[in-house]
Amino acid sequence: MRYLFAFVVFLTSGLCFSFEAEPVLSDKDKIQIKSTLADVYNSGGMEKKDYDQALSYVDAYPCEGVDRQLNPGEKEKLASAVASSEELAKAEVLESFSFNAWKIVYVNTYESDEAYYFYDRFPDGKSKSLTIWSGAATVFETSQIEKWILDNAKGIPKELASCFAWHVTLNRD
Repeated sequence: MRYLFAFVVFLTSGLCFSFEAEPVLSDKDKIQIKSTLADVYNSGGMEKKDYDQALSYVDAYPCEGVDRQLNPGEKEKLASAVASSEELAKAEVLESFSFNAWKIVYVNTYESDEAYYFYDRFPDGKSKSLTIWSGAATVFETSQIEKWILDNAKGIPKELASCFAWHVTLNRD
């Protein structure tokens, strides 16, 4: 019985899970985003189908199972591999998305705007990323961002593409 209790404590402590998920939108954020969407739609700034699609993204959480955690050692190793792979003098990893073997790495290159580098495995320091995305996007563009990723990062799991698109259009810091 004592061992069962210790095991339950261990499981519920969170120590057995090594990844951190994308944070969900707060109710306050959802209300604010929905209000903005309604204003844009009512002023004629978007079509009904785009409005409905955007609303569905606000209520969605497509990041289940996507690991967002990076410890300092992993960040350093990843920064070195990305810098080498992409032939950068310097790279700082700001965040990452991991799903299955895939990795999306948000990098400060110190040469241009920060960018997301897409890899179908942990960067090895030799192989270039499959594609790079940089810029700003709004909730109106979530489905377009997802489609772009699926078209340009061949083979990426839809779950990871959806999470990334949701993050950059709705939940980016």
